Amino acid sequence: VCSGIKVRDETGMEVQHHVYTYTADGHDMVIDSGYGYTDVVAGSLMPASVGLSTVVAGSQVSLNVSLSLTNKVPINGVIEIDLPPTFTPISPDFQHPPSFSGSSIPLNYGGHSWCYGLLHSSSRGVDSDSLPSHPQGLYTLHITGINCTLPSDVVVRFNVSGLRNRGWEGATGTFRVRTRTAPTPQGKLIDGCDEHPSSVNCSSETVAGSVLVPSSPTATSILLEVYTAGNEGRAIISFTTSTTFYNDSVVQMTFPEGFSLDPYAPLSGLYKGIDGMLDFQLQGQRSITIFRTHGTDLAPGSPVRIELAAVQNRKISDCSDVGYCKNSSGGVELRLATQNGVTTDVATIVLEKLDVALLEFTDIQPSALVAGSLGHGERALTGLPQGLPEETATRAYRRAHFGTATPDEQPK
Repeated sequence: VCSGIKVRDETGMEVQHHVYTYTADGHDMVIDSGYGYTDVVAGSLMPASVGLSTVVAGSQVSLNVSLSLTNKVPINGVIEIDLPPTFTPISPDFQHPPSFSGSSIPLNYGGHSWCYGLLHSSSRGVDSDSLPSHPQGLYTLHITGINCTLPSDVVVRFNVSGLRNRGWEGATGTFRVRTRTAPTPQGKLIDGCDEHPSSVNCSSETVAGSVLVPSSPTATSILLEVYTAGNEGRAIISFTTSTTFYNDSVVQMTFPEGFSLDPYAPLSGLYKGIDGMLDFQLQGQRSITIFRTHGTDLAPGSPVRIELAAVQNRKISDCSDVGYCKNSSGGVELRLATQNGVTTDVATIVLEKLDVALLEFTDIQPSALVAGSLGHGERALTGLPQGLPEETATRAYRRAHFGTATPDEQPK
């Protein structure tokens, strides 16, 4: 058994060992010789972590990375990070093809911050599992040209900005990290995991991700054609996308209790900011899901407007007997989702208050016209909404017939 042998700092197959046996008579004459072969596998970068500056779907994000080096990284070495599916390097305006142009990245360890590398990105294929109708890119970040030797057994920390989170909620998946002696294909693996046979078990070298929450569309609003209780009219819903609005994305809207949608033709056919065709499916009386077909994807920041043909207002206003009115009539829940039902954006759009519907008094007949006599007056009226709750209808009837809403009220 030989001890004290330092294994080299890079991986490789069939590392050759030349073995000799010598005489012990002081002449060191060779008795036998032979060769042995060994595979050197990568060291570990664990514990490691990758933190996100924000967990909002579709947002621009920075990665805070921490790696525990087992072996040193030489000058001009490389650090690589495989991003989870659909995490994308972006250019400043979010529109150009994903790329980095060699921006400088400080690498900090043990209080030292004078080491730098250059950041690049490359595509490693597409992912067809996350969103089958729209395969997403797979990207790897490379920090190359490191200007120092990063020692073994230190924790290296650095920050990478200019990325975009995946555009829908849920677990991100894992990150995979590694170090190399130089860029591929010449660079040898040092620590971490890749697809090379000499790599360590990749399941032990993955870094946990985060759980993304839905984004929120901006500039949201809803405009009703009429704002009186019990009446029916059109409604226009407007919003600006915060994530990619795919050509098969869906829009779901749920109105407050008491409102209802036309069960046969809830869409007017008028919409703006999107192309293709719209179809619908109702869930109960007040919730609708709108499906897109035959259109094109919309980039984040695209304004959209959809008109509903007939929205039946709640039959009770937001105003009390004494004229006090609430600020709103509740909120319309807006949800944008992918074709497979995963949420991308959510928002609650405030609905303005509903005013009191006007009553139409058509006739007043006092029972006695003699001066000083006591009687009652009958008022015939129209305009009470159908389906009014019994208590509310009774109060309206008493006011019409007796001038009071309740028996203990003084006549007016």
